[in-house]
Amino acid sequence: MKNLMDRDKNAREYLKESKEFSVWAAQDREKRLKHKLTPEQKEQLQQYLLMVAESDKDVYPYETKAMRNKLEGRSS
Repeated sequence: MKNLMDRDKNAREYLKESKEFSVWAAQDREKRLKHKLTPEQKEQLQQYLLMVAESDKDVYPYETKAMRNKLEGRSS
């Protein structure tokens, strides 16, 4: 029982650290960004990422459907 409690505590600490890092990383990327993308550029980037994901389904087996649905949802 003690072992399970220790593993749970460690997992929760790791999750907290991961969340904190992801917030920091997002803020850091935002600070480094020189220019914001225009809506047209964002759309082009999403289309490009979809094209890359569709061309290599072994690497991105699940992403293409979600990406396509997201793009179609924006255009309607």
